[in-house]
Amino acid sequence: MPGLPPDEFKKYYQKVLHSLHALVQKANASTGSKIPVTISVKGIIISGQLVSLKEFHDGVTDIMWDAMEDSENKEESIRDMRDIVQKMKGVYENEDFWDLVNSYICIRDPYFVLGGGGWLESPNQFWVGKIESVDGFMVGSIKQTGSHEETPGTE
Repeated sequence: MPGLPPDEFKKYYQKVLHSLHALVQKANASTGSKIPVTISVKGIIISGQLVSLKEFHDGVTDIMWDAMEDSENKEESIRDMRDIVQKMKGVYENEDFWDLVNSYICIRDPYFVLGGGGWLESPNQFWVGKIESVDGFMVGSIKQTGSHEETPGTE
């Protein structure tokens, strides 16, 4: 984190992977940036496209609007939705909150590798988590193809 005294800088990066934090900052500072990434969080592997908090916000807003179409009480839903959208926008558009914005990692089209060899795909969805919770990462994404029996090297 820029501008921190050396002791605070070291303390922060003992909890957060410096290079992952730099990628998150890059994603949040640019528009349309999609970086393939795979992270490990408490034994679960999550792979997909690292995107900005703004793209997360826009995508989740679209998902909520679509869900609202099925709502029985549309007027109340629209009012609630407008409030939620404005609060989310207020965070990532305010430079005073950039440290907070950059403390979250947003992944589009997440693919989860679960313990025991299971996997779960969530196309057109978003996953968001605290960057401090990430145990490890790599640039690049992974994806299961076919069933376990059809995958080479899994006999």
